[in-house]
Amino acid sequence: MKSYFDRAFQLLYELIHEECETVACSRFLRICAEVSRSKLKGYNFIPSVELPLRIYSCFCKADSKLVPFLSACTALHCGADILDDIADRDIPARLRKIDSDILVLSAFELLNFVSHSALERLKYYSVPEKIVARLKNDFDKTLLKMLQGQTMDLAASAGETVSVQHVGNIVAMKSGSQIELFCRAAAILAGANNSQIENLSLFGRYLGISLQVSSDCNDIWCKKTSSDLKNGRVTLPVAFALKTSSKKGILKKLLKTAAGADSRGYTHKKIRNIIKDSGALMYVALMTSVYKRKACNFLKRAVGMKKSRLFLDILNRASL
Repeated sequence: MKSYFDRAFQLLYELIHEECETVACSRFLRICAEVSRSKLKGYNFIPSVELPLRIYSCFCKADSKLVPFLSACTALHCGADILDDIADRDIPARLRKIDSDILVLSAFELLNFVSHSALERLKYYSVPEKIVARLKNDFDKTLLKMLQGQTMDLAASAGETVSVQHVGNIVAMKSGSQIELFCRAAAILAGANNSQIENLSLFGRYLGISLQVSSDCNDIWCKKTSSDLKNGRVTLPVAFALKTSSKKGILKKLLKTAAGADSRGYTHKKIRNIIKDSGALMYVALMTSVYKRKACNFLKRAVGMKKSRLFLDILNRASL
């Protein structure tokens, strides 16, 4: 997997150098890609590489055409991650030196232009134009879903009252659709039949939702100060507590305090206690378990029981 990770980024650098019309554009994109690479190398699981690589390997032996495909997936993932960091006001130090407008434009270049350029390279490996066009179309549709989800997330963070269902829709559009794309596109490239492609799409969607909800819970309970609370983000456990807790009035005030400049650890502790007492942790654990079970079922339908075991470690990451 490490070899494909390195080769995917090497191609990204080449595309940025060859396709960008100005030196300045190339330089900014290169910095964004390098920062994203350093960030991803610190993860135990790289969804834009490891997941599509395993999906592809279920149908045929891994080969060279995976490199441009994984580059496309990684470009989209990196662009989305940068936009998320901007929204969360958690921009890596090296990217803070770039003008904010240029940084946003660079993220969009990765999301669309660079990912399309990588997919175009599939033609060098005799991938039919019809398949390349289909992949580009899927990437474009997914990008629109992700951007819509990001807009909804920003609106919720700006103080709009949101329901549990609304937050669930945001997670599905931002995270679920991205992982769904990686699985679906890998199945298409590998020559899977329509039924397998559909089942792997649903596997990716429910896996993506489970992974994001687990991440949101870990952010609240496994850190002294939660980045989501500091940024005013309404995640699933918070939305559930705001609906069901007998202390919802106190919780709203604490959430405003946590999202302020004077956010302290003890404020986050009080919020955790209210969320826990509301039954949110049990609810989220149940929902994650349901989504994970659905993901497992769709995976088994697509690749069979034996090959589905190759994904156990990934599925376990979606557990609380």
